Amino acid sequence: MQDFKFFITLFVFSLFVNKTFSQKQQVILPGTEVIQFKSAINDHDYVIDVALPGSYGDSTKRFPVLYTLDGQWSFPQVNGNYGGLSYDGFVPDMIIVGIGWKDDYINNRNRDFSKTYVQSIKIY
Repeated sequence: MQDFKFFITLFVFSLFVNKTFSQKQQVILPGTEVIQFKSAINDHDYVIDVALPGSYGDSTKRFPVLYTLDGQWSFPQVNGNYGGLSYDGFVPDMIIVGIGWKDDYINNRNRDFSKTYVQSIKIY
């Protein structure tokens, strides 16, 4: 009887885990915004992550911009590293922009970052 309860509990748990992890949820970092758009040039969807410095409201200042490719992966790391460096005064206030995609990262990388685009074949 105890084995039966264990398997029922395991089965119910697996139903919740499957629903929880099967959906890809978007995470927006505090102090950043996400812009999604379709390119008028190549008709593909892009996701732009933007982090503005705290002093951005001052319209008399100019800010350097740091662009990071593969924004879906690199933007959170670059933004986090910048926060520590900025707090300690090692870097000036700057705007950070991450350029990425919603899905199909491999083909999008091949298309956008290669001299000649060749669609990759999924082996798995």
